[in-house]
Amino acid sequence: MNHVQLEQRFKKIKEAKSSETCLYLEHFKNPVWIARRNPDNYYIVFILSKTGMTECYKNYGNLGFEVLLNCKIFLGKKRQTKNVALISLSDSSLTKSFFLFLESFFYIKDLSKFSDPANIQQYIEEWQELFTGESSLSFEEQVGLWGELFFINKFKNPARVIDKWHGPENKLFDFTSSNFLLDVKTSNQGTSHYFNLDQLRSIYPVYIYTIEVVEEPTGKSIENLITEIQKKIANKNVFFQKIAKTKFLNNLPIS
Repeated sequence: MNHVQLEQRFKKIKEAKSSETCLYLEHFKNPVWIARRNPDNYYIVFILSKTGMTECYKNYGNLGFEVLLNCKIFLGKKRQTKNVALISLSDSSLTKSFFLFLESFFYIKDLSKFSDPANIQQYIEEWQELFTGESSLSFEEQVGLWGELFFINKFKNPARVIDKWHGPENKLFDFTSSNFLLDVKTSNQGTSHYFNLDQLRSIYPVYIYTIEVVEEPTGKSIENLITEIQKKIANKNVFFQKIAKTKFLNNLPIS
């Protein structure tokens, strides 16, 4: 699954004929569906099984979460009434982020917990930072992210390194373990770097991985590194969430 395939799914439901009083659902992966309520509003839909629910609405940045009881939906050609949870995007400039959020469900092995709206809300909270509408990464921040991804990609098994990666959370060190701390310093202006004094006061060994880069049209981009890392790891969902926190997706153009 990728952005192009997701865009094709959304195009398909946009062109489908259905009553505007109902949700037209296009299957993604049980129990996840994508839908439209009218030609311009798109949703991620979950069919709920938990009883004793009440209708509710809550915002998570630019994501809206809504529980509707006895909602009229089209499943294939059949019109049915179901209790559903809807996740919608209110800022079209974050469409790429919305696709990645949807794609993350594709890599979760057990989605049965998402029949409970409380679990859906908890998952949205883990991604909320991606949809707060904050600004894109500066050039310097993109250089720093490139360096961290380059470091991760050097490992044959990046998953163990990703678990220790805290750069997206703006922690004091980019990588931390139980017995050492590591920071990646990347610059296109030489190998002289600035340090936070607190980084030099640690009781644990501190390692600095320094990279000097130059802009090269044929070189590896951030997107190239993300793709290469994804091919090496099984739990892509954890990596997706960390990339989301970097705000890099806000730099991507909408196709």
